[in-house]
Amino acid sequence: MSPIREAAIEAIRSLPENASLDDVFEEIIYYAKIEEGLRDADAGRVTPIEEVMKEYNVKI
Repeated sequence: MSPIREAAIEAIRSLPENASLDDVFEEIIYYAKIEEGLRDADAGRVTPIEEVMKEYNVKI
């Protein structure tokens, strides 16, 4: 079974019995966005935290 199909099945299994179709779509999109972010990170398409903090004027 492909990793994408396995992730989709796991996403659906994690939902409660009374989940709606919208809940299913939201869960699958959630997993897809995480995968997209991991691929971006692996490819070096990331923004250093210092730049993000500066852009949003966050001070710690």
